Amino acid sequence: MPAVSVHRVDLAYTDVDLLDAVAKVLADASPGPVMVVGSEDVLADGAQAPHFLSSLNLRRVEWPARIRYPVVFWVPRRLLGILTSGAPDFFDWRSDTIEFPEIGTGEALSFAPRDWKFGVDPRFSGQEREERLRELKARIAASGGADDENLLRHRSDWWDEIAELELVRNR
Repeated sequence: MPAVSVHRVDLAYTDVDLLDAVAKVLADASPGPVMVVGSEDVLADGAQAPHFLSSLNLRRVEWPARIRYPVVFWVPRRLLGILTSGAPDFFDWRSDTIEFPEIGTGEALSFAPRDWKFGVDPRFSGQEREERLRELKARIAASGGADDENLLRHRSDWWDEIAELELVRNR
């Protein structure tokens, strides 16, 4: 989603109310989803957790009125129970819970692999090809200045795919 601005609120570095912090981020920048990180520090802290959880629970009805974009809470599995039991009303407002299992580097998949190895994937519509072009260009722009060998190898593949997509586009 290269055209979407994704914002971040780090709970470890804020002592303000979370709703106010999210609203402030959205007020000062272009609209887009907000990622809330650092919950492991707040939820594991016996002094901060009760205030944080009660604030979430008591202000739950204000969230949809003030925040019109998705808010994603990155919570380690081991602390999910504290969130669900400490702020059950707030947690009931969620749309989904998605688990990202921890995997070792040997189990990791290649970054943005191509399913089709022979030029432009013929299953792509014209609109999908344009979206893929934007995605690849955004990946290259975001990885500029990187010196990781694996990422540089992928960047080369992305440039090749861009060339193929541009060739098909100009036919």
